[in-house]
Amino acid sequence: MTPSSEKRKLTLRLSPDTIRKAQVLAERRSVSLNDFLAQQLEDLIRNHEAYEMAQRSALSLMRTGFHLGGSSHVKRDELHTRSL
Repeated sequence: MTPSSEKRKLTLRLSPDTIRKAQVLAERRSVSLNDFLAQQLEDLIRNHEAYEMAQRSALSLMRTGFHLGGSSHVKRDELHTRSL
């Protein structure tokens, strides 16, 4: 087994009601409770990591800014001069 595919045992303490509901969900997906919980935890972690990556990317874009067109900077006074 490679280190990334190595599986380790984990013990959880859950209420009987939570376990019963999780068993129903696992049964609906035709998987064992163990596989169901493992998949859910892996999905949660994957989604969290994707969110963090998207957040870092968005913050980086915000820091950099966007070029929205335009060619020259006009001074404020030039914009507010009145022609008579």
